Parts: sequence; C-alpha cells; structure tokens
Amino acid sequence: MLTERFIRFLKSNLLELANKLEQLEQKAKRGEISFSDLLAQLFTNPIQRAIYEQLFAEQENKKSRSQDNTSTWNYEDYDLKSPFEKFDYYYQKYEQQQKQQQEEFERYYQEFKRQQQNKYQTNFNFAPSAKEKYYYDVLEVRQGATFDEIKEAYRKAMKKYHPDRFHGDAEKQKAAEQLSKEINEAYAYFEKKFGT
Repeated sequence: MLTERFIRFLKSNLLELANKLEQLEQKAKRGEISFSDLLAQLFTNPIQRAIYEQLFAEQENKKSRSQDNTSTWNYEDYDLKSPFEKFDYYYQKYEQQQKQQQEEFERYYQEFKRQQQNKYQTNFNFAPSAKEKYYYDVLEVRQGATFDEIKEAYRKAMKKYHPDRFHGDAEKQKAAEQLSKEINEAYAYFEKKFGT
C-alpha cells in the first residue's frame, strides 16, 4: 500500500519534471533562455544547483579531454607493424575508456542515489510506528529528526545514562544498564533505517 503510493508520487513528480524539461528545451531551441536561467528554473535549491553545475562542468571537461585523446590515438607513434598489434592496441584503449566511463557512471550514480535518499527522507515524514516513536523517546529527540541529530542525541544519552557513572549505587547502575541497552537498540534501529 505504502509502496504503491510512493510509486504514484514518483510518477507524478517525474511526469511534472518531464513536462517542465520539455518546455525548457523548446525555449532553449528558440534561444529564449540562458544556461544559468535554465538551472535556476530546474533547481530552486542553490546547493543542488551548484552540485549539478559542477557535475556538468566536469562532464564537459572529460568530453573535451576524451576528444583530444582520440585524436592522439595514432598507432604509428608506437611502431606497430602487424594488424594484430594494432587491434590489441586499440582494444586496450577501448577497455581503458570503458573502465573510466564505468567509474564515472558509478560515481554519478552514487551521488544521485545519495541526493535522492536525502530528498525523500526529508519529504516523506510518514507517521512513525509505535516502536519508532518509542525509540525517539528513548533517545530524547523529536520525531522525524535527521540521522545527525539522532547520532548527537545518542552520544548525549550514553554519556548521561552510562552504567559506569553509577558504580556506587547498584540499583541505579542496574537501571542505567537497562536504559543503555535500550539506547543502543534505538540507535541500531535508526542506523539501519538511514542506511549508515
């Protein structure tokens, strides 16, 4: 049920984005929009805009470098005599290019994935389960807190309720041990939830 709603939400956002991109593409073809205006309309968040500007610039630089490299791929420079040597030379270059492209793709994909996770973690504040509410209460943090806030609350709670602080009083030490177990359990739950 939740998955279906999420997929419908994504589809509607993707369709909206596709329509917006199509309109912007038409404007760009007619020369009615500059590159900076295009980015401003696509990304209202200045941090996102800066990230995409940097990624685009890197991609353009790599394209120009790869075009320069293809013009220098001259097997005659390496005194290759047989067709097999030529084939081997070009095949090695091809494999190097494929490896670089794969690494670049993986880097962009991981960056995109991280951005999407951050975006949807903040946009989807579904009602937490009773167990999750309990864990928020154990860590003494507000519901829907970010992982950094949870990590900070965990550290404070462990300092506050660590059993070693109550070594003189057996009853308090036992209660602190139980509470620190719950705190660790809550933190482990949020680590798993946020995928860290």
